Amino acid sequence: MRDSRPTARPVRWAREDPPGGGPAAALLAGLRAFAHAPVRVIVLAGDMPRVTGDTVDRLEAAVEDDVDGAVLVDHDGRAQYLCASYRVAALLAAAPPYKEEHGLPMHRLLAPLSLAEVTAVGEEAADVDTWADVRAVREGGDFGA
Repeated sequence: MRDSRPTARPVRWAREDPPGGGPAAALLAGLRAFAHAPVRVIVLAGDMPRVTGDTVDRLEAAVEDDVDGAVLVDHDGRAQYLCASYRVAALLAAAPPYKEEHGLPMHRLLAPLSLAEVTAVGEEAADVDTWADVRAVREGGDFGA
């Protein structure tokens, strides 16, 4: 589904169909919305306020010739699949048939890919899950991942 909203820059809006299919379905829908597929795509979750330009630079630098992408890893060793740089061709090659995308977990979409791990610095891998997290972010304090 495409939407049009006024923005300061050209934006192409896309949404998984049917809506509510989850991050993997949404990512695949977004990739298919490009008029010309890029070589790589940066995926950033909207609930990770401590991600910086430096985070993105480190992810990009980790995508070398022998990997399909790079993913941020928190201090407990958990991959944050929604904070990553991926080769678009690898993602599309890993995609299941369209009818199987709805509800597909990110880890299953990414299972066939070779991913470099980029260790998080500070709290950049933390995501906002609760109202207490929102308050902590607003006040500049620590919050849970």
